[in-house]
Amino acid sequence: MMKRDKPGDEVGPVAAFLREQHLQEAGLDAKALQALLGELRVSGGSEGPGKRAGTICFLEDENTGRILLLQRNKEPFRGLWTAPGGKVDPGEDPVQAIIREMREEADLQIRDPWLRGVTIEEGPPAYNWVLFIFRCGRYAGKLGQTEEGRLAWVEKANLAGIGMHEVDRRLLGAIFPEMAMISPEAANGGQAGRVATRQRSAKRKPASGAPFVARVRYADDYSLQDIKLVLG
Repeated sequence: MMKRDKPGDEVGPVAAFLREQHLQEAGLDAKALQALLGELRVSGGSEGPGKRAGTICFLEDENTGRILLLQRNKEPFRGLWTAPGGKVDPGEDPVQAIIREMREEADLQIRDPWLRGVTIEEGPPAYNWVLFIFRCGRYAGKLGQTEEGRLAWVEKANLAGIGMHEVDRRLLGAIFPEMAMISPEAANGGQAGRVATRQRSAKRKPASGAPFVARVRYADDYSLQDIKLVLG
């Protein structure tokens, strides 16, 4: 049984991950970290009070610079492209969860994923999540297939122009800080939203750059209602 600091706050693997690992190591001060923990009240993937925990990973092939994406075939967000991932199971922390999910969805064994951001997501009834967004550049195995949708490697420069949800598209600059701003031509509809990038290997975690935290609210039809970067 998980111990509790106070009613409604589970001190499980997800909370321990937040307290002791990536966010703290990335430079969040104690006050900001405690405020985030108190708000999330994550349940480690199990049903119950607080938000459910999920993970996604933007995996980059260090040889080609391409990013692995999944075109979802399930609702919500059917037909849209996103990074592979899934729910955090009871007893897992987010790193363990994303390693398992990438193995199950893509037949790839990823190594040393690093946390790039956290989104606090709310929307229609029962949609109440905290999503841990990872990047990774080290993996082994041959890309497989999944019932979750179509997997494909996409040029990093083309990410902004692919059929992503508006939330993912708006967060690209925070997930990939090495990406330049979308060009004026792209902003006006030219070149399908291509972006310029500076070359950087994703094999290792960047030396600087704390994870961002964003608050996201969806409308009843799962379109974007509001997004706000609160940290990072």
